[in-house]
Amino acid sequence: MATRRSGVPQGVATALTFTVGAALGVVAGMIFAPESGKQLRKRFSLQAKALGRTSLKQIHQAKILLSKQAGKLRTAAITAYEQAKKHVTNGHRPFPRRAVHHAVRHA
Repeated sequence: MATRRSGVPQGVATALTFTVGAALGVVAGMIFAPESGKQLRKRFSLQAKALGRTSLKQIHQAKILLSKQAGKLRTAAITAYEQAKKHVTNGHRPFPRRAVHHAVRHA
């Protein structure tokens, strides 16, 4: 999963951007709507429900992506640990940190 410079995963950033844009669209629609209050409230309610459903779907997708990434990171950490243990057990000096960082970074 791609990560932005801010450290926020790309999928989460996209979901957040979409949610903020949708909320701004709803507000702009309310301001410029030539409808009665009752119609406007009904439309707003429907749009809010749709936004809620979309947000829940995107949150679910973000959870799945984060879970997959956590699994990859866990596997990389276990692999690095096993390699370091084997390296030291064979009588070598302690395992170089750069190798551990490399294993985790490329998970």
